[in-house]
Amino acid sequence: CGLWHREIIDMQLSPRSTRSKRAASPTTGQKRARQAEPAAPAQGAPTAPAPPAPAGAPALSEYEKERLANIAKNHEQLAALGLDLASTRLKPARAPPKPRKPREPLPEASRRSSRLEGGPRKSYAEESLGAASLLPPGTALDVPAARRAPRARRLVDPGAPAVLPPPPPSEEEEVARLQEARALYKEYFVRIKQATGGGRADLKAMSEVGALGLKCCEGRHVGSLPGMPPGTEFHNRAEMQVCGMHRKWLSGIDYRPAKDGEEAVATALVSSGGYEDDEDDGDELWYTGSGGNDLLSSRRQTGAQKLEKGNLALKNNLESGTPVRLLRYVGEVPPERSYSQRLFIYDGLYAVTDYKYEVGARQHGVFKFKLVRCAGQPPLRKEASAKLHQRLVDLAHRDGTAGERHRVS
Repeated sequence: CGLWHREIIDMQLSPRSTRSKRAASPTTGQKRARQAEPAAPAQGAPTAPAPPAPAGAPALSEYEKERLANIAKNHEQLAALGLDLASTRLKPARAPPKPRKPREPLPEASRRSSRLEGGPRKSYAEESLGAASLLPPGTALDVPAARRAPRARRLVDPGAPAVLPPPPPSEEEEVARLQEARALYKEYFVRIKQATGGGRADLKAMSEVGALGLKCCEGRHVGSLPGMPPGTEFHNRAEMQVCGMHRKWLSGIDYRPAKDGEEAVATALVSSGGYEDDEDDGDELWYTGSGGNDLLSSRRQTGAQKLEKGNLALKNNLESGTPVRLLRYVGEVPPERSYSQRLFIYDGLYAVTDYKYEVGARQHGVFKFKLVRCAGQPPLRKEASAKLHQRLVDLAHRDGTAGERHRVS
């Protein structure tokens, strides 16, 4: 009752414009008031007269007259029930707050500051330490000397002999380590291949040798390597990585990354016939750069190459005059020739003399680097030209794009 009565009184005190708007759309209080109103009297029954409008007020609408009559009727019902309209506006009194529980006293402190207790303050000045601090060390006095923090230990004892890193191994030691690593790799490869029937025995054997801590030609990147002259044969790419000849088992360009202000340079290349744009004549060849090739499926060029990574390193070789090691893929051979039935041959050092960027055989931009065999090396073997990968040959003959390089030997 109190809620909708307050709403009614506010409406009476509001301006005319507000009353007209609320008359057009009844408020929530008005809806509740209508629901709480008693049933309308039957026809002919006397109704309570509406209160007279004040003098000078505008004429009321029928709705406003009916509303005022209902208000007067509600007042009569409240008076009959003994309810006071003013008492409905009062809020119920709050319950008194609960008394707080007194805090427990703090325990007696075990240590107190002499300053807080009003006693004399301790002084750590040099004069207060007495004569003990001014005497040379080792002098015995009855007065105890002041305690000082222990001196920090030196990380390096100046009297200890200097520990220098071990010297690099000699070429004889490198050759002995290389032979041991190659023998272990062959043993692991054959054992894993017999046990699994293949299953990337090359990578598993490489991991086994690496777990033994055998590292060949560590720190040697550019130029010839001990124990591996031109003509050295390798049975797969993983064996090259174990020996330190070519340290990337998938990519054709092995390069030393930029470090300490030095630019990246290529160290070794593998010409395996995986690019249709290669032009190999033995002593000279145009080597196709890396990138944009579907190495794991069709082996065809599927996108343009960029001057980055190995391609950028080969360009730096041209500017710095640094030679690269070149290995060629011979192809599949009988088991008597190679335990992996594949063969790669190291053909010596080659100099990068030129490079160009052109549209390749598959209409994609490729980088091509001209390599010339360096002088002063043993004569090059016969037919030292990498054959095109058989997958590329088969695809070219199938779609009718075979050329001179795609001939079947």
